Amino acid sequence: MPSALVAVFGESDGILTRAVELGGGTISPVEGATALVWAGGSPVDLEAAIEQAASARWVQLTSAGVDDYLDVIARHTQLSWTCAKGVYADSVAEHALAMILALRRGFSEHARRGHWASDILVEPLLGSSEVVTILGGGGIAGRLADLLAPFGVRVRIVRRQQNHSFEAPHERLFGVDDLDIALDGARVLVSTLPLTEQTRGLLDRNAFARLAPGAIVINVGRGPVLVQEHLLDLLESGHLRGAGLDVTDPEPLPANHPLWSRPGCLITSHTSNPTAWRTSQLAALVQDNVANYAHGRPLRGMVDASAGY
Repeated sequence: MPSALVAVFGESDGILTRAVELGGGTISPVEGATALVWAGGSPVDLEAAIEQAASARWVQLTSAGVDDYLDVIARHTQLSWTCAKGVYADSVAEHALAMILALRRGFSEHARRGHWASDILVEPLLGSSEVVTILGGGGIAGRLADLLAPFGVRVRIVRRQQNHSFEAPHERLFGVDDLDIALDGARVLVSTLPLTEQTRGLLDRNAFARLAPGAIVINVGRGPVLVQEHLLDLLESGHLRGAGLDVTDPEPLPANHPLWSRPGCLITSHTSNPTAWRTSQLAALVQDNVANYAHGRPLRGMVDASAGY
């Protein structure tokens, strides 16, 4: 029966080691490994592990984003690289929807008020027919579009590759060059984007200004995609009603940052994919990919080094 010699790094509970074994793999010292499962550590440490694993042909990263490792990936294009993109889609999409509903119904404003308040704006999403623009065309965007379908909103999707199919319900698909058009008049903007040189700072003052007055902004992708100073300015001016941020720049967000106390701002501590959920989903991915690798089948979550994710 085909097998793979796999070295596992950075875990403390043995769950990924067990996943390798369930997938038919054999745990190996790094020197003899044909595959590496990288569960955390610095890019320098990963580089050192690859140098030791002269027989390695595949590296499994356990994060959905690979921006920390792009330089290493670029130096080792002889390897197949996979990551956890798409694995956390259900949980992150649910988190984004929860933020949308909480902000539209003024939950964060009620929580900060500290007394009975009937003057806080409540905007039901259901049946509103309003525009929701989602940046990103991957698993998170697809699951969020699925979740939004019963609300009767008009979903716009902005993605890099328009020629790829997007099966989830949506009104219109835009390319990155048409971002301005996709933002025009939207009442909800959700970023699920990875961090690349093209996406860094993409959501700036000009982007926010294109949204409809009273819009809300959600970021469950990567913090630096959004220019926080510009977001704060548009919140303070009243053009934006609120923001829901599960990712920030930097992380952790300093305790004295003005976004913490800004009315209409809801911040969570990068918990859209909580530990228990993340661990179970990741173990299933590793098990599947080890079996796929051993049998010569396509791997899940292939990294496109040229695209940066």
